[in-house]
Amino acid sequence: RHRRPLARAPRRRQTNDAERVVMELELVKQEDSCDAHAIGDRAVTAPADGKVVIVRQNDAGGTTISIFLNIFDVHVNRTPIPGKITAIEYKTGEFLNAANPKASSANEQNVFTVEGTVGGRKTKVVFSQIAGLIARRIICYKKVGDILQAGERVGLIKFGSRVDIIFGPEWQVTATVGSRVKAGSSVIARMRETA
Repeated sequence: RHRRPLARAPRRRQTNDAERVVMELELVKQEDSCDAHAIGDRAVTAPADGKVVIVRQNDAGGTTISIFLNIFDVHVNRTPIPGKITAIEYKTGEFLNAANPKASSANEQNVFTVEGTVGGRKTKVVFSQIAGLIARRIICYKKVGDILQAGERVGLIKFGSRVDIIFGPEWQVTATVGSRVKAGSSVIARMRETA
């Protein structure tokens, strides 16, 4: 008796380098709508698109906020405040899932320090591009000494990652755990009024 051959599943076509570049450009292209200048001059804006997963006080009396970026979020990163880059430190590390709190200290990352005058007061923020389980490449567009405008691009993480930001007690946090934020547009803290 003649037996009908089993149907074969279609072979999955491999994505070549050119197609990967096109895919990455399409993801980056989605993000180019930053309106940081309309927010005012007394705010810290989110350095990345994503979901706020941690808001906590740190040992210095300031605040640490962690933003998790899933693979569908735009992965371009922007400065939280205008100012001068006074330090950039690249740290090697692991590639834990970026949603894991341990990723902040254990994973490969690029750490920016930006100092500037916001609302007439001198201030400093530190923020980190943190690679994740999928993101294995951090891109930095800037160098120490560069002057940044509000919401200016500083780099890119490919893909599924985390951005941490640390700022001092002069800032009043407005972000809440679980909220969605947009790089350069969502306010996560405002300058406290002076006595």
